[in-house]
Parts: sequence; structure tokens; C-alpha cells
Amino acid sequence: MFEVAVSDTIGIAHPGQVPRVLEAMLAKLPAHRLALHFHDTRRTALANVLASLPFGIVTFDASAGGLGGCPHAPGAAGNLATDDLICIC
Repeated sequence: MFEVAVSDTIGIAHPGQVPRVLEAMLAKLPAHRLALHFHDTRRTALANVLASLPFGIVTFDASAGGLGGCPHAPGAAGNLATDDLICIC
């Protein structure tokens, strides 16, 4: 199965950008082949997931308690917390 994961590694994406990126991606592959990964540096990871749902995206990365970060992006916060993701899906 072919799948593409689009990652906001440093956590600067905002919900206004998500539809534009998804429209471009979905022109090339179906929603069930696309996964999204949001860091929570600016506390927008959950809002970005909500902006993704109307596009049929159902695969998101999350981590226990929002743990994580990026060794290549000092100061980037952790990932989207699994418990937050479960509450909205």
C-alpha cells in the first residue's frame, strides 16, 4: 500500500494553511493514502487536525502525552497528544 505522510516537523503550520496543502495533495492521491503529522509548537496541532477532517483524512500521528520533539529543530514542542486526538475523532 502506498502512503504519504505529510509532517509539520517544527510545528509552525496553522489551520488556514491546511486546506491549501490538502487540496494540492488530494489532487494526486486519495485521502485514505495520506497521513498527517503535526507538532504542537504553537498549540495548533489539534486545530490542524480539525481542519483536515472535512477532507476525509483519517490517519494522524500522535504520541503519549504529547511526547517528542525534533532534534533538528531546537525548541520545537512535542507531538499531538493521543488523548487530545481521541477526544475529537
